[in-house]
Amino acid sequence: MKKKVQPVCFVHPGKETSEETKVKRLIKPYSDKLVKVFEGRPYDLNDLRKVLYYLEFPIWNNSAMAYFDTYRKIHDLGYRVVIEGHGADEILGGYPYMIPLAGADFLNTGKYRKSYEIFNVYRKTLNPALDEKVNIKYESYVDYYRKYVSSFLKNRLKNSNTRHIQQQSFEKEVRKVFRKKILQIALRAFDRMTMANSVESRSPYLDYRIVELSRALPLEYKVSKLGSKAILRQILKKYKKDFIYKDKRKTGFVSYTPDFYRNQENRRQITEIIDGFNNPAFKSLKKEAQAKLKEGRFLWIDNLPIWKILALEITRDIYSIKSWEKKL
Repeated sequence: MKKKVQPVCFVHPGKETSEETKVKRLIKPYSDKLVKVFEGRPYDLNDLRKVLYYLEFPIWNNSAMAYFDTYRKIHDLGYRVVIEGHGADEILGGYPYMIPLAGADFLNTGKYRKSYEIFNVYRKTLNPALDEKVNIKYESYVDYYRKYVSSFLKNRLKNSNTRHIQQQSFEKEVRKVFRKKILQIALRAFDRMTMANSVESRSPYLDYRIVELSRALPLEYKVSKLGSKAILRQILKKYKKDFIYKDKRKTGFVSYTPDFYRNQENRRQITEIIDGFNNPAFKSLKKEAQAKLKEGRFLWIDNLPIWKILALEITRDIYSIKSWEKKL
C-alpha cells in the first residue's frame, strides 16, 4: 500500500512467551523501527485497580495492564488510530480447544486422513510456555479415531447411517464464539482500554465482507495440516513467512502473569483480599484460591481461581457506594 506503518509490540524480555524476535524478523524487510512496550517494573495492585476502573467489569486475566500500557505508548507516540487483529480467531476458529471439533467433523464426513492430521495440529498449537498440555479428553485420540473407523465400517456393512460420536461441530462453536462467548467480551475490553488512552481501535477482520467470506469458507480453509486459521497461513506461505506460519503455538496478547503473583508484596495483598472475601456464592472458589496461594506455584494455568476472586472483589470495591461517596 506504500504506507508507513509503526509496529508496536508488548514483549516479555528473556521469557519464552516473548514474540520480539519473530516481530523483528517480520518487519526487517520493510525497514520499520519496532517500538517495544514492556513491564518496566512488576505490576502491582494499584495498576490492577486502574485498569479494572476503566474496564468496569472483570475480564479473563490481569493482562489488561499490558493492554493499557501498550495503548498509552501508542498515544504518547502521537498516534490516534491503531489497527489490530481482533476477530481472526473468532471467524476462523483459531482457539486451540476448537481444533478437536474440526477433527471430529472430518471424521464424520469420512475424511480420515485429514481428521488424523488435525490432531497433530491440536498438539502443536498448545503452548508449553503457557503450561498448556493435551486435554485429557483427547489424549487417546488414536483410540478414539480407531473406534470411530471401526464403527463407521460396521454401519456401512449394515447399510445403516454413520453414528456421530462428536455431537458439537466446529462451525457451531465458531458461531457461538462470534456471537456471545468470546468476541463480544474482547471487543468491550479492548474498546475501553483504547478509549482510556484516547486511541481509536480498528479491526479489519471484522469488516462485514470478511466475516461473510469466512462463513462461506469450507472447513479445510480454517483448519488444515498447516494449522489453525489455515487460509491466513496460506497467505504467509505465499510470501515466504515460514517462521510465522510453521509455528503453530498460540500465545496471545498477555502480560507475564506468573510474575505478578510471584511478587511478594502483591502476594501479601492478594492473600488479604481473598481471606477477607465473604460471598457465600463463591465459597468453594475461595477455598480453591486459598489452596493455590498456599501451594505457591503460580504457573499460567494455576492463577484462575485467584484471579476470579481478586477481580470480583476489586471491581466491587471500585464501584461500591462507599467508594463513590469518597469521590464526591
